[in-house]
Amino acid sequence: MGAAAFVLLLGSANVANLQLARAFTRQKEIALRTGLGATRWHIGRQLLVESTLLALLGSGGAFLLANWGNTLMRRNIPPFIVEHVAGLKHLQVDVRVFLFTLAIAVVTGIITGLAPAWHLARPNLNDALKEGGRSSSLSVTRHRLRTLLVISEVALSLVLLVGAGAMVKGFQALVASDMGFDRSHVLTFHVALSEQKYSDKDRIRGYYARVLRDIGALPGVESAASVTSLPSGWYWNWVEFAAEGKPPAAPGEAPSAISQIVTPGFFSSLRVPLQRGRLLTDQDGAEAPPVAVISAEMAKQTWPDQNPLGKHIQMGPPGAAGPSRTIVGVAGDVKPVALDHDPAPTVYIPLSQQPEPASAFVVRTSGDPLALASSVATQLRSVDPEQPAYDVRSLEQVVSDGLSGVELSSHLMLLFGFCALTLAAAGIFAVMAYSVRQRTHEIGVRMALGARRVDVLRLVVGFAMKVTVVGLLIGLSLATLLTRALSSALFGVVQTDFATFALLTFLLAAVAATAAYNARAMGDASRSHGGTALRMRKKCRLYSKT
Repeated sequence: MGAAAFVLLLGSANVANLQLARAFTRQKEIALRTGLGATRWHIGRQLLVESTLLALLGSGGAFLLANWGNTLMRRNIPPFIVEHVAGLKHLQVDVRVFLFTLAIAVVTGIITGLAPAWHLARPNLNDALKEGGRSSSLSVTRHRLRTLLVISEVALSLVLLVGAGAMVKGFQALVASDMGFDRSHVLTFHVALSEQKYSDKDRIRGYYARVLRDIGALPGVESAASVTSLPSGWYWNWVEFAAEGKPPAAPGEAPSAISQIVTPGFFSSLRVPLQRGRLLTDQDGAEAPPVAVISAEMAKQTWPDQNPLGKHIQMGPPGAAGPSRTIVGVAGDVKPVALDHDPAPTVYIPLSQQPEPASAFVVRTSGDPLALASSVATQLRSVDPEQPAYDVRSLEQVVSDGLSGVELSSHLMLLFGFCALTLAAAGIFAVMAYSVRQRTHEIGVRMALGARRVDVLRLVVGFAMKVTVVGLLIGLSLATLLTRALSSALFGVVQTDFATFALLTFLLAAVAATAAYNARAMGDASRSHGGTALRMRKKCRLYSKT
């Protein structure tokens, strides 16, 4: 929303600059209207109405583009997010959006028309009617106003570009971040067993054993396992616990950890490393002593500076009747979400000791995991045709879908940054073209006195770069403050460094220089005043001879 507001400010500054330049060419007309009895209110109202009409026409085109863009954006949002995130199903351009756009257009039209209305509603009749108002059009105040608008465009553009660069860089870092497991070549799916058919725990254990055995026998499958939920959904599985050697906690103050019920192949399927002790095995069955494997973060938080192996832990709130489990191993930390800064404490419990009817499956393959999706579905139907798999995706896709919000935001920021770059280039081009047109007489005189085209080019581009440098300095200050605030609020999502600042600053400066160089009015002015320059040279030679 902030980026969209910045683009609106950029567009307003650009249109205000163009409106100001256009209005200055009408000074003689405004002076005549004033001389015929028009008041300041009449002049100002006329200019504001014209500006508002332009804004309304632009908003009509924007409304159509927004409707198309909304449809395109919804297509790129993963279906399961649309299904579970409230509001996305009803994301549409309706009457309320139309009224909001209309209100923004009216306000923007009034704001962009204020500058020309303020200046031209108080014309100096003598200056305006002399030589087409040349002296008035070159007034210092109006020149400063146009320059200030260009500076604001450059500054706002740099802020948006740096924001976009920081967002994209952060997203790329999140995608490539180490979450504590290997997400490549892993097929995932979910199964929810019927409570009526699988009310007995032994039947649940038998179903999982047959499914994992049959899937593991498929060509291309290296290992398979079940887990309560995939890493992106682990935060739904927080459970309170009581640890050996810790004082009893008051109600509501007991420590908690993520509880995951897994089969022994889980650690090899996701390649979660063992740090101490041992991992879960097939010997940890229903009749074996209750055991658990914990993550390194949980060991650090619960038993700092102690060996957690052999300690006991009881899952559930205080007073729960759950078994006391012996810690037999410490596994590496797993970050459920790439956005997490610190890993979460996690407890892994054997499925054979605590079977659950609903679980996710992870299948490590030697090739493309989705190529085995049909074979896996066939094996599931052979075990029980009434229990189909759902939400079949690769683990890489699961992680990517979990970052889809950040990805969409980074794409939108790129779009806004591109708009900002285009608006800044257009604004600098328009101001330079207008300034050169206003200085055609001066350029003709300079060329008559021996100035070369390169001198004129240096004059025009030099002024543009001075304005750009001022805007870049202001923009760098604002961008630094903005990225620091966003980095603290959205750790990992917004990442920036000196290289990002330097690259985007150079890019904007290069675009500004190109826009100033390509201001065709400079060439037109030089050609249109070629005759003037020639006549001025002849007069100079005649004067020197005399």
